[in-house]
Amino acid sequence: MNFKRLFFLILTFVVAISFIYLSSSIKNISMISALVTIGTENTDYNLLVKNMSKDPSVGEETKIKIFIGPYKDLRLSSGRLEYDGDTYYIFIDSSFYNSINPDEKEVLIAHEMGHISHRFTKIDKLKFWFWRIFTESASAKYKEELIETGYQISADDFAAKHISPEATINLLNKLYPSEDGRKSMDYKVRMLNLATLPKEALQKH
Repeated sequence: MNFKRLFFLILTFVVAISFIYLSSSIKNISMISALVTIGTENTDYNLLVKNMSKDPSVGEETKIKIFIGPYKDLRLSSGRLEYDGDTYYIFIDSSFYNSINPDEKEVLIAHEMGHISHRFTKIDKLKFWFWRIFTESASAKYKEELIETGYQISADDFAAKHISPEATINLLNKLYPSEDGRKSMDYKVRMLNLATLPKEALQKH
């Protein structure tokens, strides 16, 4: 392969990646705008958010807004964290929000805040996109699930530390109400992690 052909292939690859990244960013901003439109901003937890933002993994200067709305039909069954490049948005489905108690609501918010420093980024998604192309798909999917569960564990740890491990366990049980759901790797590993957290890791700031 001559130098010019190699250069052209590399340039094509870079342009394709840039296009995918830009398209993903535009799509994400559009989705955030739609979720904001159909939801209602909730400021009841501003003090809680402010206190948890003192955690170095979040940062006091980080902008965070909470919206509650009928998101279940949009495949958002509980909560989701999104970022538009300036502000983090926590979107919570209203039907799920109304089904949990006050401590569990705080845990849900804390868990989503825990994803600010531990979550899938666009770069992660691109890596797994290529991983699935060049490797056996089942293996790639399993690896992706392992990393996603790791991110969920980190967010659970954040919630257990700032709210309580008991309320975090209760919320996890409500997120997985069925017997089949509780057979999943995600549920089992996260529950085991919460049951074995060292006490010193659960001291509130």
